[in-house]
Amino acid sequence: MEGTEIAINCTEKDGSKACYTCMGRDMENCETGTVCCSGSCFKLIDIQHNLIMKGCTNEDQEDGSMKKRTLDVKLYWVNDEKVTG
Repeated sequence: MEGTEIAINCTEKDGSKACYTCMGRDMENCETGTVCCSGSCFKLIDIQHNLIMKGCTNEDQEDGSMKKRTLDVKLYWVNDEKVTG
């Protein structure tokens, strides 16, 4: 079923909302998916590593917050530096 998007009903799972997930150089070349999230969805742009990430945090945050964060995601191609944005 390549190219078919599967609908996810998060009210039947642990999360209260669905968050689009992504990691890549730009939105066209992103490994994607969807997760159920009980916290908040986020988008992070790591300028130093030329990387975009979208995902879910455990804590609730206001929409559009510009909070800087470092994720526990190690980038093997730059000596295991972590994603920051």
